[in-house]
Amino acid sequence: MQRPQLYWFGKAPDEQQVALVQEHKLELRVHANGQPPDFQHACAALFWATEGHFAPAAVCLRDHVKNALDDGVYVVAVVSAAEDDERLKNVSKLFDGVDPSNARKSHHRVLSAPVDLHQLLHQVLVHAPGVARNTALTIAGDVQVPKEGRFLLQRAFHDCTSVSLEPIAPGFSGADTFIVKATLKDSFAGPEPRPFFAKVGGSAELQKEMQAFSSFAEHHVPWYLRPNFVAERTTYGVEHGILVGTFVQNSCSLAEAVRTPNGARHIKSLFEETLAGLRQQKRATATASEQRSVVSALKDFCKREKVPPQRWKDATAKFGGELVDADTLWWRLLDLPKREWRCSAIHGDLHGENVRVRKEDAIVIDFAHASTGPACADLAHLEVSLVFDTSKGDQQGDDWRRVVDGLYESDAISASLTPGAPVQGSTWIHEAVAEIRALVPASVVDADEYKRVLAVYLLRQASYPASKKFPEHDEYRRTFAYWLACRLTESLQAEASSTVAVQ
Repeated sequence: MQRPQLYWFGKAPDEQQVALVQEHKLELRVHANGQPPDFQHACAALFWATEGHFAPAAVCLRDHVKNALDDGVYVVAVVSAAEDDERLKNVSKLFDGVDPSNARKSHHRVLSAPVDLHQLLHQVLVHAPGVARNTALTIAGDVQVPKEGRFLLQRAFHDCTSVSLEPIAPGFSGADTFIVKATLKDSFAGPEPRPFFAKVGGSAELQKEMQAFSSFAEHHVPWYLRPNFVAERTTYGVEHGILVGTFVQNSCSLAEAVRTPNGARHIKSLFEETLAGLRQQKRATATASEQRSVVSALKDFCKREKVPPQRWKDATAKFGGELVDADTLWWRLLDLPKREWRCSAIHGDLHGENVRVRKEDAIVIDFAHASTGPACADLAHLEVSLVFDTSKGDQQGDDWRRVVDGLYESDAISASLTPGAPVQGSTWIHEAVAEIRALVPASVVDADEYKRVLAVYLLRQASYPASKKFPEHDEYRRTFAYWLACRLTESLQAEASSTVAVQ
């Protein structure tokens, strides 16, 4: 065993218990008070909080359980108590407090004494703690790695002498993603494998991401056009975890690709090849009163309460008009007459950095938000993310505004969704938007549906803080996105009223 150590806290083991541990080929480590335990080579930790030893064992459990669970250790607390005993409840609360999301639920237990140690040791042996951390791992790169991240990297890249990290453009999920160039300790094929990607974030969120990937991507997106995870390097702790996969070498983001000559062609490949299997079963959703509108179906993707109040005030001052606050804007969208809309599986976070382009392949990453929803949602999200992206520093101020203003007039949107509609300008933005909107008709019932979804994603664009890279530039665009969302909503209201009047 690479991790044969068994830590023992609280009531000391008797001779029979010591012999039983040795029979199971485990190395017993009886914890001495004042000495911090090192769980690097441990597979389990037993806390004997039995009669007369509850307080010291409970203190050790409180102080060390998180580190043990983060290191993959199987933690068992043994308490001399009836089901309604306060001591048993307190130990259970300790586990609930350190693991509130049950991210490590299968790694910890509370048992009432007496227990069958032979059976308990069998459970220890079948537990898989993972490989031992490589505390000698050298972590390099122009990036600040917090303690939790270093700990996870030491587990994920246990067989390496060093790793070099290059940050990938961050999203808004709170996770940090890196390109990892590793140097292996011992490899017949050589010390430098192909680069990995590593995503460090909340353990519960990363586990949900893997569940979403399994449900939506694994069997519906070709393996060469989606992430490929390395299961033996993926690790979950109590609060934080790390996903590791193979990185798409010699690629660029779609946000970069569309800015190159004829780069918009990759958008068609993205939807008609990469995501075709995911999107193939588009179906209409009924308009009965109990059915959601296409706007309410997107409530989890648009947190209008996060729109800074100053932003909608600035939109009025800079771009004119009498604008409403974000709540009122959302309610007006919800108040539009219910219409039939198309539903399918969606990626849920399809922005320009979540698509990698390599030659003619469009490779999609990050399926954390995959779900079912409006079939045109991914198209609208990608469109808005590309048009309002500031990370490349191009087309600033009034020049950009003039281009975008014309694209988001209600009549212009309707015209652009007509089959064979010509490209209305010569910029990369015109070409990318035209490519996206040429794909929209197959995903909607009518143009009104896409306008409503666009309004939601414009509002969503306005809900995030300005980026740190170009804060003034980004604030300008997010403020204009809010103004456009208000204008488009007003147009939708007027069109709905006109339709009712005619009827």
